[in-house]
Amino acid sequence: ALNDLRWATLGFQYDWTARTYPEDQRGVVPLEIQAIAEGAVAATRCAARAIQAEAVIVNFYHPTTTLGGHCDDVEPDQTTPIVSVSLGCAAVFLAGGEDKQEAPTAVWLRSGDVMVMSGEGRRCMHGVPRILSSEEASCCPPRAFSSLRAPAERGEESSSEEDRGAVRVREIAPPDAEYAHPDKCCEMIGARMAVIAV
Repeated sequence: ALNDLRWATLGFQYDWTARTYPEDQRGVVPLEIQAIAEGAVAATRCAARAIQAEAVIVNFYHPTTTLGGHCDDVEPDQTTPIVSVSLGCAAVFLAGGEDKQEAPTAVWLRSGDVMVMSGEGRRCMHGVPRILSSEEASCCPPRAFSSLRAPAERGEESSSEEDRGAVRVREIAPPDAEYAHPDKCCEMIGARMAVIAV
């Protein structure tokens, strides 16, 4: 059921078991997503060239859903930025260091925020320990995810107005790709990543 959906992929399909992006399992990334990713990277000046949106993982969160601390370390080139677009209810995002020994910094992400993880931040541990309900944060747009559920499911305890999505865009690039990481692109979270608030 759609109510149990936790993620979906566009472009390169991610093999969660093997932790790879098989070359023969590649779909199309919508031009709109490519444009958002390019615009975000250009705005933060985190890269010497435009990002190629080759793989997109869309995470779906319900009120009690969390995302444990992890590092996105599968892509061949760890210097390419990751762009994340927040939709729906607000969330607490934790950005740590390269291991779990470093205390994380908490960031409040609202619907419409775009985050670019680049440089140091590209390799940092991160997670989502808490989704804020619309009662806790007034930033959740009404019916943000109403189209994700069948009408019969919309009366359930976890209503669509309480859901969140994160569209995470990345490049599956060869190791010789060239990216620059000026510190000024990552001022929001201690030289780790930039958040573009809207």
